[in-house]
Amino acid sequence: MSCTPTNQTAVESGVLVNSGSTTVSCAGFTAPSGSLITNVSFNFLGTFSDSDNSNGTHQLIFNGTTPWGSFGPLATTSGVDVGSTGTQTGLTPGAPGVNSIAAFLVTVTTSGADGLVLPESGQYTVRAVYTYEAEQQSGVPEPSTLALVGGVLVLAGIRKFRS
Repeated sequence: MSCTPTNQTAVESGVLVNSGSTTVSCAGFTAPSGSLITNVSFNFLGTFSDSDNSNGTHQLIFNGTTPWGSFGPLATTSGVDVGSTGTQTGLTPGAPGVNSIAAFLVTVTTSGADGLVLPESGQYTVRAVYTYEAEQQSGVPEPSTLALVGGVLVLAGIRKFRS
């Protein structure tokens, strides 16, 4: 699910927004009944654009923090053209082992690459990906299964003594 806002502004008019640090809110998630969340990962897309391709090569660097750890640095592809992008998936795996996770924030810090020019604008989008699976059943079999196995063992024992 997408964290909001999507296409979060990171650079505006060639200046880092919020001193280079912005946050997005990821909605909580509840796994279906009888399931546990086994992994939380993030898909990240960072983009930039600049209409003046004569003012140098651009690149943005993204670092982030989540409740399960940090990710980055992630760099967009460097270039001078409008719309250069960089992507990475599965940034922060975690295994909470719970049925639900409350809403949380992801903080992303944006910076320019050393020696390169900040573009006119830059954005990023974060998506939270939750993986879940059915809970493991307890090790005690159903009574009918236990009776069947017991009956087979008794018959096997009787046959062994008759031989």
